Amino acid sequence: MSDVKEPRVVHVDDWRKAWSEGRNKWHLDHVHPHLEKHVDVAVNGKANAKVLFPFCGKTYDMKWLADKGHEVVGIEGSEVAAKQFGEDHHLQYNVLPIEGTSIKLYKYVEANVRIYVGDVWEFNRSIECNFDTVWDRGGFTIINIDDRKKYIPLIASLMAPHARYMLVIDSYDRNVIHGPPHSVEKEGVDEIFGETFDIKYVDKKDSLKPLQKSWGLTFFDETLYQLTLKL
Repeated sequence: MSDVKEPRVVHVDDWRKAWSEGRNKWHLDHVHPHLEKHVDVAVNGKANAKVLFPFCGKTYDMKWLADKGHEVVGIEGSEVAAKQFGEDHHLQYNVLPIEGTSIKLYKYVEANVRIYVGDVWEFNRSIECNFDTVWDRGGFTIINIDDRKKYIPLIASLMAPHARYMLVIDSYDRNVIHGPPHSVEKEGVDEIFGETFDIKYVDKKDSLKPLQKSWGLTFFDETLYQLTLKL
């Protein structure tokens, strides 16, 4: 008999506390293999794409893309993550307020990277938009399920008309653990995104590591999809 675990509801203060306490085992100390392998697909061959990282943390992917000549923008809830990104890459930064919001902009001096820190639901296209690429590894999969109805329209509103939304989806046995990260199968991707986006499968990777094994899992897959707006 199936005993699917109910997902937890996690708030931005929970993520901030995790960062402040050093509980960020989800952070990779290298470029994500899907991005490294499919970077040309992600940026659609552009030499200077404008790339959005929702819920970016301090991912190495941002500096890696910036070093390749791209303009990189992150959205993050934790100031600790934004500060550690600068420290990890020995980057100085300036912090600027975004008028009319509680959001702060961390602008790094020696790299073409900037991170907006605050409540993601305050972010809107009047702050920044027209992104050529969205790289979403650990954004959609960690938000509360009830928040999907506002997350997807938000991301869509920030994209340029022919942008590529590169979405990494986690899949595992939901009888063993609950999210986040939330497990989603192909049918779920179609159901959740199909009204707004055309969906194309790109690649799947076995990402079962000691961390996931410690949760009791025997498989943990990361599947990459390319989404484009239905025009």
